[in-house]
Amino acid sequence: MIDGLIKQAIAKAVEYAHPFYAYRLPGSDNVIFRAEGNAADAQEVFVVHPFAVDAPSRIINGNMSADEFIDAEININNDIITASNSTATKEEYIEIINSTVARIKSGAMQKAVISNTKIIDNRLSSEQWADAFAELCIKYPNAFVSFFYSKSTGFWIGATPEVLVNATGTAFTTMALAGTKLSNPPSEWGKKEIEEHRFVCTYIENILNESNIKFECTPVFTKNAGHIDHLCKQYTCKCREFSGIKSLLETLHPTPALCGLPFSESYNFINFTEKHDRRLYCGYIGPMVDGFSMNIFVNLRCIQFDRKHICLYAGGGITCDSIPENEWIEIENKMNTTLKIINKL
Repeated sequence: MIDGLIKQAIAKAVEYAHPFYAYRLPGSDNVIFRAEGNAADAQEVFVVHPFAVDAPSRIINGNMSADEFIDAEININNDIITASNSTATKEEYIEIINSTVARIKSGAMQKAVISNTKIIDNRLSSEQWADAFAELCIKYPNAFVSFFYSKSTGFWIGATPEVLVNATGTAFTTMALAGTKLSNPPSEWGKKEIEEHRFVCTYIENILNESNIKFECTPVFTKNAGHIDHLCKQYTCKCREFSGIKSLLETLHPTPALCGLPFSESYNFINFTEKHDRRLYCGYIGPMVDGFSMNIFVNLRCIQFDRKHICLYAGGGITCDSIPENEWIEIENKMNTTLKIINKL
């Protein structure tokens, strides 16, 4: 359960649109809340990086605790970045998948991740958004649950299963997460999902080898994320110094699980083909103590919202074996994972 003080602080931050971040690490019961204040920069910061590789990272400084923030006098901010975005209809999305498969079969790409959005009205109060965060923490105990706002990003909330880099000192872990199927009814993994996951494993292992980083890895296993399963392989690594891990983070992003292969072809294809701007979707987020630790996750299963609109994001990996109708069903299932939380409030 989330402390009532933290829920109160989140509700106030949403009401006043004040820069803050809140998160709960996978497998933990500890919820962290920090808000931006006038004191010196905090030791821990919250890193936010968009999908676009050439865009700068944004840093949210959290130097006020929940109780300090509740007692603080702050001004309300009504200038909030819009969450409204373009979206593809089912027919348009299927047409995009058909063109993507044709492009892959021509030999131009091996894989591309194609996403879409769903726009709905925002009928939730500030207190209900705090409740949504609490509900995500309960429903997804093994996910990284986050909620943050800054003037340059707007409001984002989500629960992601995918680690990009978790590090303490010079030791770090990363994972290859790809392939999607419903948890129920139980079913075997198909050729398309296995191949999709293999692309990501090969990409990560090539980067680690090229960086002369020794690693150990788990066998491939099924990782659950709510009513959805993914194929997963975890890597445990060691770097010479912390700065090397920060450089590796930038090299890994975006993996084929978020973009495709080869990188340049799939990245350019996505930017040309998708109707919407991904913004922070498929970027990376998480807390960092520079020189010591980072818990950085891929921003999946996420929502952006403003006072009027809610924008949900989801995508799927496309290969030569993709069936357009199935790809549409997959992204709808992913968006519905988070939408159920909103509809429950």
